[in-house]
Amino acid sequence: MSFRIEQVNSLIQKDLGVIMSRELELPNSAFVTISRVETNPDLKSSKVFVSILPEDNQEEVLLLLQKNTIRLQQELVKGLSMKFSPKIEFVIDEVEEEAARIEGLLDDISKKDTRNKKQTN
Repeated sequence: MSFRIEQVNSLIQKDLGVIMSRELELPNSAFVTISRVETNPDLKSSKVFVSILPEDNQEEVLLLLQKNTIRLQQELVKGLSMKFSPKIEFVIDEVEEEAARIEGLLDDISKKDTRNKKQTN
């Protein structure tokens, strides 16, 4: 990934986070974090990966973000000093969920291993 793309990703992540906190009223005390941004090399589109807590609010908050994408993008463009501003798309970041699932599996294996060692002694 080029340095320029990394800078664009960082700028979008920072600015969009501020804009979202200022412009959106989240339901049921939901909490949204922009975990990362991936901008295409042509700078025409960016995927904004979000983590939403509590998890049972994910669908509702994602719909809210998608409904407000144009408004959020317009606010974002005001702060970007680029010839073209990428079209943003919100995506649930499943990396944390997958990491928690793997950690749970590793804990289960560790517990089974401990039980097996106790039984053989």
